[in-house]
Amino acid sequence: MTLIKQFEIFDDQVLIARSPLFGDSLNNRKTNPNHSILVLSAHYVEFTILPLWLESHKGNGLLTEIMRSSCASDCRFLVKSLKKKKYKEHKLMCNQTRALNNMIKRVVRFKEDPSLNMSLDASKISIQSRLTSFGDISRLNEKGLDHIENIIDSSSYHLAYSAGFRDSKMSRFGGKVQASVGYLDEALDAYNLGFLPYGLSKQDNLKFRLMTGEAAYACPYDTETIKGCSTCEIRCNGQRAISFKG
Repeated sequence: MTLIKQFEIFDDQVLIARSPLFGDSLNNRKTNPNHSILVLSAHYVEFTILPLWLESHKGNGLLTEIMRSSCASDCRFLVKSLKKKKYKEHKLMCNQTRALNNMIKRVVRFKEDPSLNMSLDASKISIQSRLTSFGDISRLNEKGLDHIENIIDSSSYHLAYSAGFRDSKMSRFGGKVQASVGYLDEALDAYNLGFLPYGLSKQDNLKFRLMTGEAAYACPYDTETIKGCSTCEIRCNGQRAISFKG
């Protein structure tokens, strides 16, 4: 049995699950989560990782401190002050930050009243899991990673990515999680560690394919179509190299 709770604590991190099954309204245009049940007959469950200390933080710089606590330091979508030198010119930033205020309120509410914490048994229904919309699974402890692996193994479909793939404790996720990268040398590092990359340009993705012989695809996402990540045939599930298309 894989029990998925709305709110799960692993040391100083909180794993939050959102799903229409919990009454959540998920309307991300790129992922199109509501199509999962219509097309695949799989209930969509999206996960977020946030620091447990949220309600105690005062003053400015909240987003920076949240990213410092719950995101991988190698992520190219961090705020500029946290980006590594090689990514300083990378202008994109995580597009999930707008939902953080709601997530912060959830953390506070569930900590104040644990009885609000609903759960579902993933072994009894078909689910599609997205790991994660914010935060990196590499920031979880071993118990948390055990839980993540159980969720993936219990999912009929899953989407998963990590910029923290270099951490030795992440080795178990090769073939299950995309390595989030920005450059070809990073993709080759990931490949040597047992991961396939997500995030290269189309040109670098082709070079990766020629250098490794692995299947490599261009992300087909198009804002003009209704298809989203939840029903994409390519699927970011660690099984193929996929180029980035924001």
